[in-house]
Amino acid sequence: MPTPVAEPDPVFATPSPQTPEQATVVTEDSSVLTNNHFDAIFTGGVTAASVAEFLNRNVPGLNVLLPNNAGEIIMPDMQLKDVNMREFMAAITAASNVDMANGNPGYSLTSVPGAPNIVIFQRLQPAPTPYGQGPVAGGMGGGSGGGAPGAPGMGRMAFGGGGGTGGGPSSPGTPGIGGGGGVFSSPAPYVSPGKKETQFFDLSSILQSKELKVDDITTAIRTAWSSVESGKMPPEGALKFHQETRLLIVTATPDYMQSANAIVNLLLRRTEPSDNERDQALNAVQQKMMMVEEARMRAEESRMHAERERETVEEKNREVRDKLQARITDLELELAKLRQQQEQQQQPAVQTR
Repeated sequence: MPTPVAEPDPVFATPSPQTPEQATVVTEDSSVLTNNHFDAIFTGGVTAASVAEFLNRNVPGLNVLLPNNAGEIIMPDMQLKDVNMREFMAAITAASNVDMANGNPGYSLTSVPGAPNIVIFQRLQPAPTPYGQGPVAGGMGGGSGGGAPGAPGMGRMAFGGGGGTGGGPSSPGTPGIGGGGGVFSSPAPYVSPGKKETQFFDLSSILQSKELKVDDITTAIRTAWSSVESGKMPPEGALKFHQETRLLIVTATPDYMQSANAIVNLLLRRTEPSDNERDQALNAVQQKMMMVEEARMRAEESRMHAERERETVEEKNREVRDKLQARITDLELELAKLRQQQEQQQQPAVQTR
């Protein structure tokens, strides 16, 4: 696991005055995204700066553009085995989508068009609405504000206690409805409804159930897209599936992206076990644990019984050995007496001669 560091490694160039948010280094190895495979195991709040240092060591020819606050961007915990750089970037994006779906800032690691050996770390904010809806900190309830100039916006709901305050450029600090708890952040810039965006959806848990195939999921998304009234339906290439990472790559305008996101989230919720299934799984695990414990206790009893049997046999062997030794000693004494008597009987006969 790479050790978190306070600042980027010196091998990364310092930012130029024209690009204060990034540091740039340029090479020409376009195969760097696929030729090198590595294991990426990050736990315990590793920063983007540490990840960049790790990539610099493990992916020769790769160049990383870092923001100034790279030491403050906390990356998700992950355990990836035998991945290349392209797959690693897709996994980072999928993890970022989860954070952003929960209203938290995200992060991206993308290659520069025309220069795939250069990748950029970026800090992302949750996708804005046309009225500048911002993320929520705290409470439950609506809040006015977060709107575009001259137009009130609808505050996003959060869980935990009352509305909040928010505000767009023309109405900062407008009180929220519901009172207390939670504050809206300043609104993000307006994004054109017709502008395409790309998102990555992790389908691994959906496909793991083996009830649905990739074609089933993409068909459901296209069926939902057919009901979207605004705009032109995305082309066939708008949905791409990456087999190795199980990521669905979607490129579409916000209205169609919202439908795709809703379909995937619905299917994800279906794969989550119900309370009854969780209880059954927990009971099965507990029963297995009890069976293992009973088997362990039986094995321990058998071991103790065998130990007692061994001690009994050894005790009997000692008794037999002691008796044999005593008998041998008695026989040796008797033999010594007989020899002594024989010698005494032979002495008078010699003197008589």
